[in-house]
Amino acid sequence: SSQQQQMQQTAIEATLFEQLGGDNVRCADSQSEIYPYILYVGDGVSSAEECGNMCSICPGNDQGGLVLQGFNYLGPSNYCECLVDSGISFDTTFCAFANGADPTFLGSGEIVSTSPRPGVQCWKVSSPASSSKARKSSKAPKSSKRPVRKLGQKNDNLLSNVERKTDPQTII
Repeated sequence: SSQQQQMQQTAIEATLFEQLGGDNVRCADSQSEIYPYILYVGDGVSSAEECGNMCSICPGNDQGGLVLQGFNYLGPSNYCECLVDSGISFDTTFCAFANGADPTFLGSGEIVSTSPRPGVQCWKVSSPASSSKARKSSKAPKSSKRPVRKLGQKNDNLLSNVERKTDPQTII
């Protein structure tokens, strides 16, 4: 179907993110520093997926040399922080539709750790656009305990649960 093709197209064009550390943490770097961010708030970021899309558009297109590392997402408040490397200053108007910005934090490099923050999800860029520059060797082995949830992928698991639901009358 054309809708399926369209979905595949979007997945290819959009940056892929993967969630790190559950639902009550914000992203941090190898020194446990948190990242400078550009902030989106409101209906345009009413899901983690929409937050990722906004961050991919700006600052995720190398505007001003900023490097997008991931985002923090606070669902209940539709609050989306696009996380970038420290060292380059920028202001609130850097991204046209942004609602705020804070360039003062020191985080930089790959998101590898988290710090507690109620209600927040940490998502890191999982496949850098410049895959030739990606350093695979620096990645720590992934724990196989929990399935990695990736944005841009359909959740087939959810789908099959719905299909498997039995008629309540047949349950004894």
